[in-house]
Amino acid sequence: YNSVNFNIIENVLKYGDAYEYVYFAGGKIKSKVIDSTDGFPVYDEQGNYIAFIEHYTDINTNIAVYNVYDEKTVQEWSNEGGTLKRVREYASITGLPIHYRNTYEQFGESILNDIKPILDKLEIVINRLDDSVYTLSMNPVGVMSGQMLADTVDSEAIGYVLSLEDGGEFKWAVANLDSASCKILLDTLYNNLWTIACVPSIVMGQSNVANVSEVSLKLLFSLAHNKGLENTMHLSNGFDERHDKMEKLLAYNGVTFADDEYIDVEFSLNRPTDDAEKVDMLSKQFNDGALSLESYLDKSPNVVDVSQEMVRLSKGEVKVE
Repeated sequence: YNSVNFNIIENVLKYGDAYEYVYFAGGKIKSKVIDSTDGFPVYDEQGNYIAFIEHYTDINTNIAVYNVYDEKTVQEWSNEGGTLKRVREYASITGLPIHYRNTYEQFGESILNDIKPILDKLEIVINRLDDSVYTLSMNPVGVMSGQMLADTVDSEAIGYVLSLEDGGEFKWAVANLDSASCKILLDTLYNNLWTIACVPSIVMGQSNVANVSEVSLKLLFSLAHNKGLENTMHLSNGFDERHDKMEKLLAYNGVTFADDEYIDVEFSLNRPTDDAEKVDMLSKQFNDGALSLESYLDKSPNVVDVSQEMVRLSKGEVKVE
């Protein structure tokens, strides 16, 4: 489920919504991630999730396919032959596809909705600034004041360009760009972009990163960390629903679990941390008897496979004092 989880998280972050249908086939539990651009959940007036429609068009045959999900069936419709008709129907044990979203509303909201207007504004400003520099500064217009005197330059002479009357003047007209105002506007747009995207200013070279402590790093990445915690909370709701559907599928095939058995998902937020400080904290808890060995290995940044490490410890391959 690693690739499935990645696709779900990517769709939630990109589109605000993700859809997954869990089913049983070939003796195994399988998962189908429905493209966010192809799926549409149906809610009634009371906000109840009652149906789901998946629609896509085969680019090779130009045939439109509709998969209609409800609590008991999955119906496949197609316009092959020129008429939309039901092709086949399947029984659904797990009901409707899981609807992951990053809000408590019926539909999620993509962060791109906030970023896109700023990017559009940046594109306009940068394009106009580029046109101004190229057109007005790099291609000046010659301006002459006064009247040119005729018949005053020998036709055989070399080096003469203009001959003006007394007081006449020739100059290049160049536009003076207000670079300070352009810089203020661009800096404001970029700062808003970094704030919405939860990117610390030091990442973009806006401040000095030297001698930054662990506490300072937490403060710098606090926006991104809080946004990550919010996303994990909403994703956990979807994963809990997935686990319930898996349990239902297993029970349908005669596999049951005790009340104290459960599956959980742990999220690891990719934030710069001081591993030495984390290991010291784990060691202190373990030595104080406040942490089990398995939890110690699970939280340790130096252990990849906890089960394999537990086996090695049981065989005496690793000395534990």
